[in-house]
Amino acid sequence: MKRLRIIVSVVSAVVLAGTAAMTAGASPASAQTRTGSLTGVVRDTRGTPVGGATIVVYPADLSGAEAGRTTTGARGEFTVPALQPGSYQILIDRDGWSEWAPGQRTDPATATAYRVRAGHTTVAPSVVTAPGLIAGRVTTAQGRPAAGIAVAVLDRTTAAQWDTTTVANGSYAISLPPGSAYLVTFTNGYLTQYSPRTLAWDQARVYTVTAGRATRIDERLLAPAMLTGRLTDQSGRPVADARVSVSILATASSAETTTAADGTYRLATMPPGDVVVGFQAPDGRRQWAYGKRAGSQANRISLALGTVTTVDDTLLPAIPPGSLAGVVTTATGEPAAGIAVAVHDPAAGQWDTVTAADGSWSVTLPPGTGYYLSFTNGELTQYAPRTLDPAQAVRYEVSAGAVTRVDEQLLAPAVLTGRLTEATGTPVGGAQVAVDLLATAGVAETTTAPDGTYRLGAMPAGAVVIGFVTPDGRHQWVHGRTDYRNADRIILELGTVTTVDETLLPLLTAAR
Repeated sequence: MKRLRIIVSVVSAVVLAGTAAMTAGASPASAQTRTGSLTGVVRDTRGTPVGGATIVVYPADLSGAEAGRTTTGARGEFTVPALQPGSYQILIDRDGWSEWAPGQRTDPATATAYRVRAGHTTVAPSVVTAPGLIAGRVTTAQGRPAAGIAVAVLDRTTAAQWDTTTVANGSYAISLPPGSAYLVTFTNGYLTQYSPRTLAWDQARVYTVTAGRATRIDERLLAPAMLTGRLTDQSGRPVADARVSVSILATASSAETTTAADGTYRLATMPPGDVVVGFQAPDGRRQWAYGKRAGSQANRISLALGTVTTVDDTLLPAIPPGSLAGVVTTATGEPAAGIAVAVHDPAAGQWDTVTAADGSWSVTLPPGTGYYLSFTNGELTQYAPRTLDPAQAVRYEVSAGAVTRVDEQLLAPAVLTGRLTEATGTPVGGAQVAVDLLATAGVAETTTAPDGTYRLGAMPAGAVVIGFVTPDGRHQWVHGRTDYRNADRIILELGTVTTVDETLLPLLTAAR
């Protein structure tokens, strides 16, 4: 199975004007007599049928969007019916890896143009580049077969990723496009290593995959760190079914398990480095090793590869919880409903709620210090009191049985508006508007109204890139850019409305 983090299409230029005339106004009966079809078989350079490939048909003169699409059968066969008479090019996509018919061509300028006549079927066979293979066997640190290990192959040039899992004998195999910039990772529980046997990506070996050939990569797993322990109450009795949460500080991730009937727990495949161990009893009591009520006071525990670390703890007596509560108002002083409120503890995690209609909110918490608050309005997150920088957020103390009040007034957000039209001035409704927030790598999305307008009313300040996807699949970026890498950066400011109108171009590049 393949998962793409970033999809880079090989379609470099597709003219999108005039597509409606190609598909509208014909009844099924008349369409059969007025249209033709494309059919063919796709094989690779080894002669193997290519099943499951996506076939996309485009006008050869670049006068419109895609005219049809289908998927090849198990023998590589395909048929695209109901095509208007004319010349077409065929894109053959294998899960993000594409070539143009008749195969082994990545530039549409070199693709063959296939002529379709009304009432006729045009045959278009293709021979595409055979994939390569990365395959091997994974063993444990003791040399035994390692089943269930997650294997990922990363392409450093495209950020594409392919995933699989080792079978019972530790073997795995992943089919890949030819390339020379592959890294391979192996994940055993919470421990990820790079081939060959390193924890550092910059020390990983870069592998080459050749069409029709297998690159063998065997890997022996590093001996993981192991974390064990036992949770008991004040009288020494075991505390069963308590949640054990381990914060892995180096990666800002976490591992979790539950105590057994005898109060013991075990996490057998941990990475090296500092961790913080937290416990939540079935009655809701929370604490952190060793005997701390606040995550900010928790001990840091160091884990080492190949070593067992034991962390026992005794459950502290129950005390009444406290709470943080307050009212959120808009920048103009009105109650702010539906605002996401998060209470953060760097070691313990996060508590979430949403403001009510009157802007009020409340979160029950274990007593402690070091809590800080964030308030999210749309895409804009701020920290109490009224700052965008979490480092400047005030740390609040929660006392047993007491309420600590924190009111917050929202900052005036940036507002982004605009209108999308055809080159003729016709509004484009139902188009997706995707706004990349460059500072946070987040994305804000909306859809154009029937009059082509769009509005994102709660945006953060900073640089953004705006992209448009029309209902018929056309893509472009502001202002008239056909390549994301060359897209203009738009600067948004708090309290300011920025208007970005866009006119669709005749020639557009497919999306990232």
